[in-house]
Amino acid sequence: MRVLHLITPRHLGGAELLVMRVMQEQAKMGVISRLITRQHSHVEKQAKQMGLDVVTASIGGKLNPGAVRAAQQKIQDFQPDLVCTHLSSATLWGSLAARLSAVPCVAFVHGFNSAFSYRFADMLICVSEAVGKHMRDQRVPTSKLRVVHNGIDIEPFLNCEPAVLPIPGNAFVVGAVAHLSPKKGYGELIHVARRVKDAHFVIVGEGPMRAHLEQEAAGRLRGRLHLLGFRQDIPALMRRFDMFCLPSWKEPFGLVLLEAMAASKPVAAFRSGGVEEIVQHNQTGLLAPFPDIESMAANISRLRDDPALCQSIGAAGQERVSSCFTLAHTCSGLLHVFNEVVSR
Repeated sequence: MRVLHLITPRHLGGAELLVMRVMQEQAKMGVISRLITRQHSHVEKQAKQMGLDVVTASIGGKLNPGAVRAAQQKIQDFQPDLVCTHLSSATLWGSLAARLSAVPCVAFVHGFNSAFSYRFADMLICVSEAVGKHMRDQRVPTSKLRVVHNGIDIEPFLNCEPAVLPIPGNAFVVGAVAHLSPKKGYGELIHVARRVKDAHFVIVGEGPMRAHLEQEAAGRLRGRLHLLGFRQDIPALMRRFDMFCLPSWKEPFGLVLLEAMAASKPVAAFRSGGVEEIVQHNQTGLLAPFPDIESMAANISRLRDDPALCQSIGAAGQERVSSCFTLAHTCSGLLHVFNEVVSR
């Protein structure tokens, strides 16, 4: 099978990395893939570093009708059996181009998007049941929806050396990795950090809340809040954390939770979107209702004060990822949907 993937953001996030890892894994299954993205983007650079077949085109933005013609040309060049689009802008133009080219299209729904951009796709793959419900609530027919949970390659998280951080070696470290935006809950995390004493909070990522977080790191949380910026050594960082916190209040899935759990780290998170499909409360992590700051702080304090609980929850989390959320599981599920759509 020949699959043409389209994704448009310039930055490198969870959805972009997942696409590339799926392409690598499905190559082992005999799938021939090509990626279309924006020119001079971090996505293009990363794809080339991973040895993927990647080409660029002017397909970004929702006010870019020329994107349809550009996508049609790339479809004609590659002659795919299937077009697979990712995120709303690529889906809006890519699915229309696929329809005009008489090629079936599957749209990957990575977040709580508007159904408007997905109306030309033949099938929607939702990353969680929560995302599937969001699309059904917008009157997308159930027959047009399939749920395939994200997965990861757990090997890099098993045996790598922990990262060296500029904090005391005996400090209890709470890690957080996500785009620095309000919906990821960093405002709430600041309030949590103020309540949890004798713990260091390490934040990895970039985004619009950077300046605000820097003020906190220089103020009331001076010496306990550390901003590392964008990093690519996530497995090593996860190994250094004592636990992981995802304070997001609007989380379609939570791929980073899988990474923390693969590294045997207990997680604390708000009950949000797809999080509850990953984390089992009191088994593989501790969940708090959003926006209950006190409950989240209590959960983190509980893990800080009980090393045995940290170890048991971390081990259970790693087992859950290994059995339910591997990249192989995801790619097998995706291929099943691809075959279903192509066979029609």
